[in-house]
Amino acid sequence: IGGLVGNNKGVIINSSSTGAVEGNLTSGFNTGGLVGVNGGTINNGIINSSYAAGSVEGDGAVGGLVGQHFNGTIRQSYATGNVIGRFDVGGFAGINRQNESLYPLIIESYATGDVTGDTDVGGFVGDNDVLINTSYSTGNVTGDSEVGSFAGDNKAGRINESYAVGSVTGESDVGGHVGNNSGGEVTRSYWDSDRTGQQTSAGLSDENGLTTSEMIGTAAADNMSKFDFANRWEPVTNQTTGGDGDGYPILQALDAEPQIITPDVNRSDNTAPTADFDYQPTTPTAGTTVTFNASSTADPDGTIAGYEWDFDDDGDVDATDETANYTYETTGSYQPTLTVTDNDGATNTTTRTVDVEAVDDDGFINVDVSDLAGNGTAADPYVITNVSELQAMDEDLDAHYELGNDIAAAQTVQWNSGNGFDPIGNGYDPIKKFNGSLDGNSHAVRGLTINRPSGFYLGLISSTGSSAVISDISLKNTTVNGTEFVGGLVGQNEEGLIQNVAVAGSVNGGAYTGGLVGFNKQGVIRNVTATGSVNGLDRTGGLVGLN
Repeated sequence: IGGLVGNNKGVIINSSSTGAVEGNLTSGFNTGGLVGVNGGTINNGIINSSYAAGSVEGDGAVGGLVGQHFNGTIRQSYATGNVIGRFDVGGFAGINRQNESLYPLIIESYATGDVTGDTDVGGFVGDNDVLINTSYSTGNVTGDSEVGSFAGDNKAGRINESYAVGSVTGESDVGGHVGNNSGGEVTRSYWDSDRTGQQTSAGLSDENGLTTSEMIGTAAADNMSKFDFANRWEPVTNQTTGGDGDGYPILQALDAEPQIITPDVNRSDNTAPTADFDYQPTTPTAGTTVTFNASSTADPDGTIAGYEWDFDDDGDVDATDETANYTYETTGSYQPTLTVTDNDGATNTTTRTVDVEAVDDDGFINVDVSDLAGNGTAADPYVITNVSELQAMDEDLDAHYELGNDIAAAQTVQWNSGNGFDPIGNGYDPIKKFNGSLDGNSHAVRGLTINRPSGFYLGLISSTGSSAVISDISLKNTTVNGTEFVGGLVGQNEEGLIQNVAVAGSVNGGAYTGGLVGFNKQGVIRNVTATGSVNGLDRTGGLVGLN
C-alpha cells in the first residue's frame, strides 16, 4: 500500500504524497508513504527527487517513503511523517533488501519523522541488507529489540557516510546509530550521543558517537572528518539559520530550509493533528442529507479533543461531533470546512468541495455517436456536451473526442439499475480498448458514478491501447466501485498517454486499484493529480495501483 503507488517497477521523479497512509494493522505488509514496494525482478524501480509527508501505519515492512525497497534506486528523496508498525519499521524505508542479482541503492536522502515499532526499528531503515549512502535521520525511535537511531538491524548491508540524532528507546540490541549489526558494515558514520541517549552503537566504535556541540555548526566539518563537505554536505551555522543557532549538517543536493534542525530551535514537543474527512453520498442532490465523517482525522502524538464543522461557509460552527449530517436544500458548489483540535491545543483545518445537483430522473438519452458535432477525426473531433454523449464514446473506440463544456454526470448514479455509467471500452477484449483521444479542453466531468462491485477494468475508460491520448480533463466527485483494475479515470492504461488530468473522489476495489489508474502497463502518465479516498487490498496506490 502506498500513498502514490502501491507497487513501482518503473520510474518516479519529482513526485510527492502528503496524506496519511494506513495499511492492515495486524497482517498488512509493505506500506509506504509514497510507495508500498519499490523494485522488481524485471525492471528496476527508480525514485528520484520525491518525498512523502504523511503519517504511515502498518504491520510489517513499514516506511515513511517506501515499505520495502529492492532491486531499485532511490536518490535525493525524503520522508517527514511519523511511522508506526510492528516489525521492519523505518522513518524512510521499512526494508532495504537485495533480490537476485540486482543491487539496490539509497543515496542522498533523509527522514525526520518519529518511528515506533517492536523489532527492527530505525530512524531511517528498519532492516537493511544492502547499500545506504550519504543519508541521515533525525526522528525519535522507540521499540523493543534491534532499535537504532538510524537502522534497527543491519543484516548484511553497508551503511556509509550517514548520521543520526534522534532519541532511542528500547529493551535489547539498542544503539546510537545501529541497533544490531549482524553481518553488515557501517563506515564513515556518526551519531549524537547526547540526543540519542546512547554511548555505543553496533558496527561503529565509540569514538563515532559525538556530542551535540561537536556535530553542529562549523564544528561538524572538523569532527565529522570522514564526510565529504566539499561536494555532498554543508554545515549549518547561526548565519544560515538567520540567528536561530547552529544546526546539523544538511545535504547539498536537496533544498536547505526543510532540512535545518538545530538543538535550540527544534520541532515542537507537540505535533499538530491532520484534519481529514469524507462524505456520502459523494454526488448529492438538492434536499439529500449528506453524512460527513472525520474518523480519518489523525493525531500522531495525542488524541483529538474537538471537532468544528462549517458546512455552508458562513463562518459559524454547525456541528461539533466526529460524524455529522447536513442537508443542502439548493443546488450549487459548497465548501464545508472541518477544524480539529488535539489534546494539547494544536489545530488543523481542511476544506473540500461538495457539488449539489438537481436530478429529477436518470436523464439518459440514447445518442448515436454519428449525431455528435464534428466527424471524429483528429482535425475535427466529435464534440461532447452532456453525459449521454459521453457514454456514446463507446460506439467508436478509435475516434477523437473533445469536451465542449463541463459535463454534469450526477444522474449516472441511477443508470443501469444502479450500476452507473458503463465504462468506455472493454478491458476483457483486446480489440475493444480505447485507442482514440479525449481532450477535455480544461473542462470537468462532475459526479460520475460507476458502481459495479464485482466488475473488472473500471473507470471512465475501461482500458486504453497504445494510440490512446487522454488530456486536459478533470473528474470531480467521482465514485468508482469494482474488484480489480479499478481507477478513477482508467482501469488499465496499456501504453497510452495520460497528461494534464485531475481526479477527485472515491475509488474502491481489490487488487490493482488507484485514484487515477488501476494498472499502468507501460503507459505514460505526466502532470496529473488524484485526491480523495482510495481503498484496496493489494497493489493499491493513491495515484496508481501498479506502475
